[in-house]
Amino acid sequence: VHDEGLHVPMFVADDTADGRYDEVVGLVDVAPTLASYAGAAIPAHWYGHGLQTLFEGEDWPREAVVGGWGDSTDRELFYRDDRWKYIRRDGAEELYDLSTDPEERTNVIDRSPDALATVLAAVDAHEGDIEETDRDLGDVSMDEETKERLAMLGYREE
Repeated sequence: VHDEGLHVPMFVADDTADGRYDEVVGLVDVAPTLASYAGAAIPAHWYGHGLQTLFEGEDWPREAVVGGWGDSTDRELFYRDDRWKYIRRDGAEELYDLSTDPEERTNVIDRSPDALATVLAAVDAHEGDIEETDRDLGDVSMDEETKERLAMLGYREE
């Protein structure tokens, strides 16, 4: 969740792309980008945005990326914008001011209440979205070959 693990370059061969872009983007933007290149409509319920917006010089519609992993009993969350990085993991919270601490060495959670309030509002909204769209699928029926393939890929235990 720290930047050295999150800053992953993405290369796009597009005549309208011109150099490097510093906007905060996330994995949620990959599917809309690919759909747009394929000429498909981007469904309204998708959270991401096509990167073509950046390439065409338009304003990027997002200032932060909020995400998480885990299930409802053990969910870990993060927030990242151009200045702040927040991590909630194992019941602990961390907040870093990337403008003065790009290496994320000093947790300023107790010294930045205004920034924390802004971050937590976005994180809480994200959690609300997760809860609203969370579904208990129970047992999904699938044939044995599919079960084996998913187990080989590490997606399920045999």
